[in-house]
Parts: sequence; C-alpha cells; structure tokens
Amino acid sequence: FGAVQPLLSMDGIVDFAAEARFVDMDLDGDLDIVHNVDDLNPDMPMVGWRENFIADPYLLSGIVFSDSNGNGAFDTGEEGMAGAAVNVSPTGYLAFGSGTGEYTIHCNDGSLIVAATMINPFWEQTTMPLEYTVAPSDLQPIWTGLDFGFQPIVDTSLIHPEVVLASAPCSDTASLWITAMNEGTRIEDGTIVLMLDGAFAFLSSSPAPASINGDTITWTFNDLAYFTAQVIHASVIMPDAQAIGDLYTHAVSVTTLDAQSDTSGSFSAQLTDVVSCAYDPNDKLVSPQGYGAYGAVDLSTAYLDYTIRFQNTGNAPAQDVVLRDHIDPQLDATSLRVLGYSHVPTEVTVESGSELVVRFIGIQLPDSGSSFTESQGFIKFRIEFHPGLPHLAQAPNTAEIYFDLNELVQTNTTLTTLVDCDLWEPTITAVAIGLLEATAGDQYQWYLNGTLLPGENEQTHWATALGDYSAVVTSVYGCEVSTPPYTVTTLGLEERNRMALALVPNPFSVEARLYLDAPLNSDLRADIMDIHGRIMRSIPGTGSEVISIERGSLASGVYLVVIRETDRVLRSVRMVVQ
Repeated sequence: FGAVQPLLSMDGIVDFAAEARFVDMDLDGDLDIVHNVDDLNPDMPMVGWRENFIADPYLLSGIVFSDSNGNGAFDTGEEGMAGAAVNVSPTGYLAFGSGTGEYTIHCNDGSLIVAATMINPFWEQTTMPLEYTVAPSDLQPIWTGLDFGFQPIVDTSLIHPEVVLASAPCSDTASLWITAMNEGTRIEDGTIVLMLDGAFAFLSSSPAPASINGDTITWTFNDLAYFTAQVIHASVIMPDAQAIGDLYTHAVSVTTLDAQSDTSGSFSAQLTDVVSCAYDPNDKLVSPQGYGAYGAVDLSTAYLDYTIRFQNTGNAPAQDVVLRDHIDPQLDATSLRVLGYSHVPTEVTVESGSELVVRFIGIQLPDSGSSFTESQGFIKFRIEFHPGLPHLAQAPNTAEIYFDLNELVQTNTTLTTLVDCDLWEPTITAVAIGLLEATAGDQYQWYLNGTLLPGENEQTHWATALGDYSAVVTSVYGCEVSTPPYTVTTLGLEERNRMALALVPNPFSVEARLYLDAPLNSDLRADIMDIHGRIMRSIPGTGSEVISIERGSLASGVYLVVIRETDRVLRSVRMVVQ
C-alpha cells in the first residue's frame, strides 16, 4: 500500500495510525487510511480501511416512525422511534435511529439499496416500498425522505432491564445505573425495584426514588415510549477493603401496569460479581465472561453482551464523546442491539469494516474533579455469533474512547473462545511404577473406586492401594470431564515405608520432573551425582512433591539422583541425560 505516512493529531502527536498508508482504495478521488490492526489479535493480523468521506457530498437520511394509523405515511402527531437497523447494501453500512428515530448516512455514489429491520418480530412495516433503491450522484448527491413506518402486530409488554456498576475504589462513591428498555408494543407505566446488595449503601439517585425500605429502593415511571429506556443513575458507597473477593448481587425487577393498574408484565435482571475495588475508569466488559484466560464459553453460546464504561478524567467538561469498537469477524454486526445506556446516544452506526461507532454529541460530560459520578457513562449492547463456528474460534474485542479532540483512550481487550467440551477426553497413564499421571489440565481431583480422595488435586498421584483410579480433569478451557478408570493390580514397591521416587521422562535431554510420594522438606535435599560419586548439583527441599531438574550444564551420561537427610540416604534413582 505504499510508504508509511504518520497521521498526526492536532497537537502534533502521532495517533494510532503510526503504521498508516494513505491510499485511494475506492478510486473516488480522495485518500483513505489503510492501517494494521493486528494489535487486537496477534494470531490474526488484519488490515483496516477507514474510508474518507470528507469530500463526498453524498448523503442519505430519513426517519423510522411508529405508524399509529397504519396508512404508510409519517403524519402529524406520529413519533419517530429507535429500534430499527437501517441497512445500506452492498456496503454493509448500518445506522440505528436516534431517540427521535432520525438517521443520517454518509455514503459513496452509485446504486444502493436501503432497508430497515426491527430488532424483534412484533412489528410489521407499513411504508412502501419495503426498500429504497437510490443512486447518489453529482446531480443528486442528497437523498431525503427515506422513511420507514412500522405498526405493531401483537399487543405485548416486553421490558429489558440492566444493572451496571461503574468502577470505583473501596469505600468510595460509585455510579450504579438501572435501565429499563421498552422493547414491546405498548407505551408503558410501571415500577422499578432495586434490591441492593447489603455490602453497599444507597446515597441518592436521579430521578429520586418513590420509596426506600432498607436495601430495597423503588421508582415509578410513566409513558415509556417504544425502544427508549428509563435510566436511573444512583450513587452508592462501595464496600471497604475487607470485602475484596466477596461475591455480591444487585437485583432489579420491573413491573408494567395496564390502564386499570393491573400487572401486564414482570421482568428481572441481576448483576453478580466479586468485589475488587479496582479502579479503571475506561474499560470493556463482556458477558458471559467465560472461563480462565481464554474466556472460554460453550460452543452453543448464541451471543455476547458488551459494556463500554467511560469517564471524563480531564480537567474540563467533554462536549462530545465518541466510542469506536471493531466488531470481530466471528460476530454478526447486523445483529447488533443496544441494551442500555447512561446517556441517550445521538448516533449508533456500524461502518464499513464492521466498526461500531457510538456518538454522544452535546453530552457535556463533567470532569471527574467536578463530579466523580456525573463524569461517568456507559453503553451496553448485544451481538450474535455467526452460526457454525468451529471449536476454539476466538473473538477479541477492544474499544476506543474519544473525549472531544483529545488523544484516544484504548480499553482493555476482552477475549471469548468458543469451546466444544465433547472433544475433551483426559486419560490416566502410569509414568513410573506406582505413579499415575492425568492429562495436563487446569484442575484435578482424584478418586479411588469412585470415592473422592481428599487433597489429591495434582496432575500426578501415587497409588497407595489396589483398585480403580480416576480423575476429574478441568481443561484450560473449563471443560470438566472424568477420565476412564485406570486399574492398579500391583503397587510394585518393595517397601511402602520407604520414600518412593519417579523420574519423568527418563532418559531426557532438556528437563525432567522428579516425583516423590511425600514432600521434600527443608531438612532434605536432592543430590545429583556423576558416575565418580561427585555431587554435580544439590537441590534443597522446599516442601514440594515435584522437583524440576533442568539439564543446564550436565553432560550426556548416567547420573544418580539421591535424596538425603543430612548424610543419610533415603532413596535414589538412576538418571540418564541424552
């Protein structure tokens, strides 16, 4: 793509695109940015293309509205609404209507098809045509009135509640948001009840609660429109440092009421996590979090919920906040669905290259020095996996946060790995006489004749009795499977009152492991002796039952590993270095 050309920010600092090339990728007469994005996933290097629309006059706009009379026209008194994805093909560009339902799409010239899809099946489109075919050109660069009207086909209440807690230090004040998104076909009234975990203390909220009864706080809401959220911003006191590591749960329930004040629907959600008191004001969360470092989830997992939390840590209010999030190819960008937010976004789009862009224009976010809790915000959204993904398919995710024209803030990277646990088949092998070893994993629990052996949680196990041994082995991906039984018919030890040793592998060329059936305490040591009886290396006991022996400077040949207590030999084993 040509020579590297640094992209400078307004203050002259090299921005993310220090690896950028400026190339007219689409031959439209203006230079686009081509840059590497392999930092997001070193195992899958990618090239990003950020299309340049600065000189393009081409624009598409319209409104998604509730067609209350079903006549297919946007009439006086009818309201715009979010909740529909406006898709432009073949570019793959997606726009989600703002709170007023209005959308604007920057595009290239040429033939395009514009269509809208609701996030749930409770609505039908009333406007015709069902999709627009447009051809932006120099003669007609701007296309307006691309409106989409929808009318409910069922009468149903559907509220999607969420609870999000901002990060904050121990014993400090933190923001707790409760959102109730109306995804049904009714304008809703109702109540929201928060059951706050007892380790937290409620301070205040906006709007103010209708009642407070201990840790149970209640709010009411009225006239909640389609695909809008009732947002409650509460201030709570975090637990003290003694609670670090404790589990907490904040639960919320939403009840909707009909015109007769009878219950028409009941919905609930909860936030369960571990108290950490770690303070990272701008970060990325994924749910389900998954197991271990790989974020392993079952292969059947249909979608991921992402939360981007942000805070203005500058020294002045941020007029605008923009979030950019590259959606991994394993995920279907067209399935994106906003679940909740702290502030109503002015624009949510998925641009070419599957990059989600969320704009909060005019947010006027205070700085943290002026108001710690008011300086925070979040957005939460759901994206589905493409069907048919293979075992160990991975979806990393990192977000970029822009406060006005300041240098970008990059969040942590989340990682999700799809895992088929049916493929995990651990076994037991005898690596030495009396020493059993399970397939390498993350956790182990040994059994004898189906009875749990307390404290036997290592990869290896010394057989001290005859019978059927098995081990439940948890893989590094969280798959928990029991091995087939391994039958021990003879122990093979001359004297069980003597220390048992096993060296694996033997012979070896780089490293071996010395297994003992009892800890090598500090009053014991392991001496490595050559054929002339010279001590080549002495390893003091550390209380472990496994000792790593590295070849290091040992020449090829035969050695003796001797376990000593002062000058008394307890046990020895022959060792061959290749």
